[in-house]
Amino acid sequence: MAEFSRPQRTAEVPAEGLRLQLDATSEERAAVARRLGLLGLGRLHGDIGIRPLKGGGLALTGSLQAEVEQSCVVTLEALSIEVSRPLDVRFLDEDAYRQHESAQEDPLDGPDVEPMPGEVLDLGEFLVEELSLALDPHPRRTDADFAGMSLGPDGAPDAADGKPPSPFAVLEGLAGKTR
Repeated sequence: MAEFSRPQRTAEVPAEGLRLQLDATSEERAAVARRLGLLGLGRLHGDIGIRPLKGGGLALTGSLQAEVEQSCVVTLEALSIEVSRPLDVRFLDEDAYRQHESAQEDPLDGPDVEPMPGEVLDLGEFLVEELSLALDPHPRRTDADFAGMSLGPDGAPDAADGKPPSPFAVLEGLAGKTR
């Protein structure tokens, strides 16, 4: 079971489409944060429009907004980050998806195209996957750098400067000894 599940039966999407506002509860956000390795997830919201496509399948458009808390890779301090991501995906049945894949010249041109997930499209899980793609894998404070770090005589980080030691400082010290 997904941490944030909002199933939508694909056959129940009316011809005029649907407009949905999805918000994760605090329990769901905590579970998603654990799954994605976040320090916290203050908000997870999706504004989603779904409509059937003429040749079969579904078009999903809208946006994802989230407030995440990640750890700076340099200082390990918590960073609050606003995520905003447009959504534009076409879900095609198996035959149409294969045709699209074989005819596709530039996969970056136009909306994303995915195979139809079956009879149910889990919109909550879709938003979590989109959030995971939008996260910075190496979040860093804009003013964080290694320049102020100093090494002791043994090549280990010198904490006398009051700054947290760099996880790479020991390696830098070792590299200097082998030269």
